[in-house]
Amino acid sequence: MPIRTAADLAAKWRSEAAAYRAEAQANEAAPGNSITNRLGTHIDSAISQVRAEQLDMCATELEAELAQP
Repeated sequence: MPIRTAADLAAKWRSEAAAYRAEAQANEAAPGNSITNRLGTHIDSAISQVRAEQLDMCATELEAELAQP
């Protein structure tokens, strides 16, 4: 996705956030068969969720800045 405007950047962040959420959901759906694997998968999922939330927050802030006259 070429970034030409700030709105393009916000859209890219939203897209990346969706990808991180999908990764987290996939990890939770197949956590592994040992306690260590399940714990590692849970941690990976949590990290992906945090990344998604941060990207969404950045996109929201950027979009709010763009909306100001």
